[in-house]
Amino acid sequence: MNNRRVTAMTIILTAAIWGVPVDEIQAAGSGSLAVTQSEESKTVWDGVYTIEESDRGQMAFEANCAGCHGAEDGRQPGAGFTGTAFMERWREYNLGSLFGLIRDTMPRDTPARLSDRTYLDIVARILAVNSFPAGDEELAVETLGGIQIEGEDGPQPIPSGSLAQLIGCLTEDEGGNWILTSASEPARTDRARGSTDEELARAQVQPLGTHTFQLQGIGSLRGGFTPDDHRGEKLQVKGYSIRLPDSRRIDLLSMETIAPTCVP
Repeated sequence: MNNRRVTAMTIILTAAIWGVPVDEIQAAGSGSLAVTQSEESKTVWDGVYTIEESDRGQMAFEANCAGCHGAEDGRQPGAGFTGTAFMERWREYNLGSLFGLIRDTMPRDTPARLSDRTYLDIVARILAVNSFPAGDEELAVETLGGIQIEGEDGPQPIPSGSLAQLIGCLTEDEGGNWILTSASEPARTDRARGSTDEELARAQVQPLGTHTFQLQGIGSLRGGFTPDDHRGEKLQVKGYSIRLPDSRRIDLLSMETIAPTCVP
């Protein structure tokens, strides 16, 4: 069994592949996607579902999802259920993200009308068609947050353009540009603005990193955020992570103070 610890934060905001309006996902992300982290984190390579629930999931998919997504496990072009499209869409999230989106927005005409067990079975079927190994225990809502979606080679930096959160120190460079220094590796998040109590608690104990990011849009943040008032503070930052050949930046959506100083 793979016992690699998971450090990435998860859950989804955009849903272009699924055809779900962004505002629906933002509403779902306001709290309904919260899941409990298990003590020992797993990955989708650890055999986290059973063949039986995958078979049930296929029947549930055909009955409730095939009308929009097709009858062959969503394998028609653009469905995003399998292969590279699925992995680039979902890697570095946990299964709570996938489950939460399906439960809270599907079926499109009557979302959340199925039982949690049925939604779990559908998630199991998606894992099966992506060739993740089956195991001896069925999926459970309370442990989804501890099961990471990642490639066979392990966790990787999140794709450029992903909604991300990270911590770091607010600094002004010699050119008068605001940057985040000693920053952590960006991780996935579902909340563009504001943080849950759990997110803030994790940010408070999360160690600083070694990265530096240019901060774009700091002057247009909501709430009248004045960077001079937060110079040198340890902040939690949310925005879109952009990787360029010669730099890395965060297109800002929100910033929150975690500690008044970055000095231990």
